[in-house]
Amino acid sequence: MKVIKFIDYYKISITTLNDIFYHSNKYLNMDGVCNDCAGKNMCIGFFQPNYESELQFESAMNKLGGNVIHLDNNHSVSCDVKTFEDHICMANNYCDIIVLSYNSLYSINNMSTKINTPLINAGDEKIFDPVRSLVDMYTIHKHFDIETERLKILFIGDNLSGRVEYQILKR
Repeated sequence: MKVIKFIDYYKISITTLNDIFYHSNKYLNMDGVCNDCAGKNMCIGFFQPNYESELQFESAMNKLGGNVIHLDNNHSVSCDVKTFEDHICMANNYCDIIVLSYNSLYSINNMSTKINTPLINAGDEKIFDPVRSLVDMYTIHKHFDIETERLKILFIGDNLSGRVEYQILKR
């Protein structure tokens, strides 16, 4: 499975979703650390803080044997990086994948066209945490036969518009 970018999960296909679930099962059933990402660098840029998601991405990359580089907006003055775009263009030179949380979906989409590094949207102004929504969907997939069972799902929270399960199960 080759992922170029994961920006807007409303456009994700069932085939891609099944590929993600296949790989999730593979890594879930594996004990310890593997070396599938040995020699790879993942850049994490959480300009819209979500510490739990940031730790999840970092932990996953470490378990896959890769390295993590943090983009920090606070260091931009000391290294002459002035804008969000400058940060991402700089990361493009050093990383094999970029995980980005920023307050503008437009900016994330725009940057994805300017760089050649795969980009994952870890949250924007419309979707707080799209990857968490995939995890929720994976949990439903793992525990229920969503092809044949009729499910009733209760959503509780103040950000229900960004939940992928709602969009997928609505079909």
